[in-house]
Amino acid sequence: SEDGREVQRDFTHVKDILRAVCAALDRHTGFDIFNISAHDPVPLLRFVHAIEAGLGKKADIQEVILPPEAEVSTAADISRAQQRLGYAPTMTIEEGAREFTQWYQKEFLPLFPNGLTSSSHWTEQSPVIRSGTR
Repeated sequence: SEDGREVQRDFTHVKDILRAVCAALDRHTGFDIFNISAHDPVPLLRFVHAIEAGLGKKADIQEVILPPEAEVSTAADISRAQQRLGYAPTMTIEEGAREFTQWYQKEFLPLFPNGLTSSSHWTEQSPVIRSGTR
């Protein structure tokens, strides 16, 4: 950030989440609660660089000052999931970003080449979920 604090987030790939959910179902854990994460706080610039690499484009990065109440780094304690579910995250931020950008270019862009609001696939009849409605 502009104020020199290195912002980090603990990103979690959907494949790791699904592995944990399946492990919980297999072990019949009932309504137990587990923290699921990659357990690897990633500097936001590393995340941005991984997306840039996948897209083959450079981001226009504009650093801002974090609000005082903003967490500089987030990470979940996954020890319970590790012990009870045998959970171990497998996807790195680079692998996840590569898979995401491949999906984005193959599946999303052909349908929405101009983004969601201006695509020819987005019409008045398209299903839209608004807060409090279906």
